[in-house]
Amino acid sequence: THELRSPIASSKVALQTLTKRKDLPRDKVDILLCNSINDMDRLHALVENLLLAAKIDGHSFQIRKDACNLSEITNSSISKINETYEGSRIFEADIKPDIFVVGDRMALTSVITNLVENAVKYSVDASTINVSLCEQGKDVVFKIADNGFGIPDKEKKKIFHKFYRLGQEETRQTKGTGLGLYIVYRILSLHKGKVIVRDNKPKGSIFEVVIPKSI
Repeated sequence: THELRSPIASSKVALQTLTKRKDLPRDKVDILLCNSINDMDRLHALVENLLLAAKIDGHSFQIRKDACNLSEITNSSISKINETYEGSRIFEADIKPDIFVVGDRMALTSVITNLVENAVKYSVDASTINVSLCEQGKDVVFKIADNGFGIPDKEKKKIFHKFYRLGQEETRQTKGTGLGLYIVYRILSLHKGKVIVRDNKPKGSIFEVVIPKSI
């Protein structure tokens, strides 16, 4: 519930300030409006994850089989998340152009977006995140590597469980619902794909996604 309430409360405060303070300088107005838009983007992404997880669990989600340009999806996801987090991470991307897979565009967008945002949330400001997308035979391989906190070996399988989050509730610093990686795992399974997590060197994590070009 905190993840739902937080962006709503933050946006409400900003809008109330705009309503009461008619004398605010234009730059302050722009900052408050930008913060409200980012809060609504966070809320929208959260609601989309909740709805998608409910559909998957209820077996009412049926994947579409469209030609999806995964290169465009990846570049768009990086751009949007970089804007949301105000360029606080350095993205080094090697995205081969016009890589297509047959699948559900909305669902695959959710996979990429969740993995990119996950890398941002579990790394520190000004750190580098490496992203790559390429073809390997009959498959497409997406990799994202961060230099963040890393994932203990005993938790590597648990992170794909519904609502599972790293660390202890009282000491946890990152926001989230524990749905992102669960959705990634389930959507990839529906596309006959897989996700692998391993340690990055000297620290951090690497998530590797393998998706067949056609299902």
